[in-house]
Amino acid sequence: MELLGKSIFYNAPKLKEMDLMISESFMGDNFGLEEIKKHYPYNVTLCKKEDIDEAIRSKKENTAYLVMQPCTIRNGVFYVPTVFDAVNTTLMSAVIPSKDTLAPNAYLSTKKSYQNLNSDTMDAIHN
Repeated sequence: MELLGKSIFYNAPKLKEMDLMISESFMGDNFGLEEIKKHYPYNVTLCKKEDIDEAIRSKKENTAYLVMQPCTIRNGVFYVPTVFDAVNTTLMSAVIPSKDTLAPNAYLSTKKSYQNLNSDTMDAIHN
């Protein structure tokens, strides 16, 4: 965990120079591009998953992409919003849950709603 934290500490500030690609599939009913821009002050593009795949394949410069990384714990799944550089898949940022968040039954779901972004997530990605 310490190495992960150091990587994020070093790389997250570079996001302000990059275009962050976010799949439209992560948007909730009341959370779209306007809401993202209220909480994430840098360049962001909503796109299809295939556009992100192409950015990775072509190693698109100055581009990062967000994935919802599934992690298993106990008998369920929680999702960690994680941002990578499209050129070399360097970890740029992640919203790492606290120990309190991982209390029994917290975030433990396969429901689609647990894979959606929200304002807290977008604040945490760049802070």
